[in-house]
Amino acid sequence: MNEATNRFQRLDAKRAAARNATHGVSRADAEERRDKRREAWASPTRSQPQGGLILDQKTLAAKSAALAAMREASAEGLRQTAQVPESTINAVVEAWLRRNPSFYNSDFNATSMKNFCLKAWNERSVAPCLELLDSAFAWLQANGHLESDPQTSRKRGDVARASAPRIFEYATPEQVEELEQKNASEAVEKRKREDAFNRTLSLDELRSRAQTGRGAVSRDALLRFQG
Repeated sequence: MNEATNRFQRLDAKRAAARNATHGVSRADAEERRDKRREAWASPTRSQPQGGLILDQKTLAAKSAALAAMREASAEGLRQTAQVPESTINAVVEAWLRRNPSFYNSDFNATSMKNFCLKAWNERSVAPCLELLDSAFAWLQANGHLESDPQTSRKRGDVARASAPRIFEYATPEQVEELEQKNASEAVEKRKREDAFNRTLSLDELRSRAQTGRGAVSRDALLRFQG
C-alpha cells in the first residue's frame, strides 16, 4: 500500500514540476520558440511532405512551370530520338514481302498498309515490324481496304466482293495541323474577298443578298457594315 502511494506521489510531483516549468517560461521565450518552429517549418530547404502545403503560391507556380517545361523538353527529345530510320522500315517491308509473295503490291495496297502502320506508330508507339505488317494485312483485307490482283482469276466457290475496296485513310498529326492552318488561311482570304466585294454594292443589293443568303438584317446593321 505504501509503495503504491509513493508511486502516485512521485507522479504527482513530476506533473507539478512540469507545470511549474511551463509557468516559469516568459511570454517572450514562448514567442521565440514559436517563431523558430514556424521558421523551420516554412524553410525552403525543407522537403515538401506528401499532402503538405509548405510552399507559397508564387513558389508553387514557379515549380509547376519548371516541371512542365522539363516534361515538354523530355517529350520533344523523345519524339526527335524515337523516329525509326527509313532504312529499318524498308528492310522490314522487304522482309515481309519476301514472306508474303502473294501480296499484290500495288500503290493502292501500299498506301493502305502505310497508313495502318502510321496510325499504330502515332497512336500506340508500335514500331514497324513483321508482326505489325501481318496484323495490318489481316485487318485491312477483312475490312475491304486491299485490292486483289486483277490478273488473278477467282476460284470456283469464292464469294465475290460486295463493294469496291477503299483505301485506309489516316492523317498524321503533322498533316492535320497543316490542313487546319491551310483551311484557316483560306477562310480569312475568302472573308476579305467577300468584304471587298460587298463594299462595291449598293444598300439595296446588300439587303437582297442578306435576305437571300443570310436572312434579313436591319438597316442599321447595313449602315454599320458600310462604315
